[in-house]
Amino acid sequence: MQDPDTLAKREADLEAKMAELDRLSHALRDRLDAALKRELEKERLRLQWTDQSGSFKRFTHEVCLILCLLSIIHITCLRVEAVFHLAFFKILTLTFVIITACRDRCGQHLWIHPS
Repeated sequence: MQDPDTLAKREADLEAKMAELDRLSHALRDRLDAALKRELEKERLRLQWTDQSGSFKRFTHEVCLILCLLSIIHITCLRVEAVFHLAFFKILTLTFVIITACRDRCGQHLWIHPS
């Protein structure tokens, strides 16, 4: 049988160690919560980037198709009356305004070289 003072001392040591473990577990929990928050934000930004880059890719593809069609229309218009030249110029100007507005809205650089 052990002495009551020894048992009380061992119990106090055990409680001190348990309190230290509790403090350390709270500190670790805070670090893990912060790391989880960072990872969730990174995933949110990755998904946002994926969505916006896909939208921009579709937009540029559509613009290229429109420009190709407009160039075909322009070649055809060269063989027709001057009225069609003016209409093509208006369509091309409007397309450029739309492209510029969309580029400014998306914050992307879309370089179009006039031919």
